[in-house]
Amino acid sequence: MARVAALQYASGTDVGQNLATCLRMIDTAQAHKPDLLVLPEFSNHISWYDDAQHARQVSLDLHGEFLQQIAERAALHQCYIVINVSLRRSADELTISSLCYGPAGELLSIADKQ
Repeated sequence: MARVAALQYASGTDVGQNLATCLRMIDTAQAHKPDLLVLPEFSNHISWYDDAQHARQVSLDLHGEFLQQIAERAALHQCYIVINVSLRRSADELTISSLCYGPAGELLSIADKQ
């Protein structure tokens, strides 16, 4: 039977601090050896923005440091991790997306909400 951990915490407006919280929560949950960890919606930044430029500024690049560190945690702990973030998809497109990383740290899927 698969073990699942639903990690709940409040994201704030500091992207770096939110990453630190994600990593801490993933590492803490590993004491229970889950096969799948699911992080909250808007893990990188709370869903309130000053304007479109601010939303773009706090959104993540698919291959940037924030998501790379999540992928590395999936590989380190040999588990699946699902994380939801605001994601820069092109020069003028942002999406709210759930990403699933596999036990080797590979990106397995992306589901766009918006």
